Amino acid sequence: MKDKLKDFIDQNRSQLDHRQPSDGLWIKIEAALWPAQSRSLWHSVNIWRAAAIFLFGVSSFLFIDRMNLEADASQTGIQNEYADLEVFYKDQISQKRALLASFDETHRFENELTDDFVKLEAMHQVLTEQMQREPSEKLRDALILNFLVRINLLNQQLNQLELMSKPNKEPTSI
Repeated sequence: MKDKLKDFIDQNRSQLDHRQPSDGLWIKIEAALWPAQSRSLWHSVNIWRAAAIFLFGVSSFLFIDRMNLEADASQTGIQNEYADLEVFYKDQISQKRALLASFDETHRFENELTDDFVKLEAMHQVLTEQMQREPSEKLRDALILNFLVRINLLNQQLNQLELMSKPNKEPTSI
């Protein structure tokens, strides 16, 4: 069939060339081939792209906001937990210092004890300032360790003083 059409066109070309189709004919042919479709707004690719970008932006904002809230809550929890521990350890230290003050011989160890305590309290002050600016578990642990070292130092001092205050009982020889 193709060949017959081709042969017909080749034989009658001169008769067909002088005829030109009107511009309206091609428009009618196009309309017949692809019937006019009413494009819905929802079928537009650009609308879907914009919606995806908007959804991504909102999701990112909510995720970041939630992460900030969780970080703030954990920092507040760390500070509250540390405040309770600080009260406890400061009470322990004041009790130990009161016991040390009750011994008469404390003056002999005063310089050594004072030097160590001044260093530890200076470190505690620096750590406390850092904890107020940026609370973290690492800083909380360092502060607790500082308290424990000071309490341990006081306990050692108390043990030495108790040993010195006990009268030496030597067995009497018979």
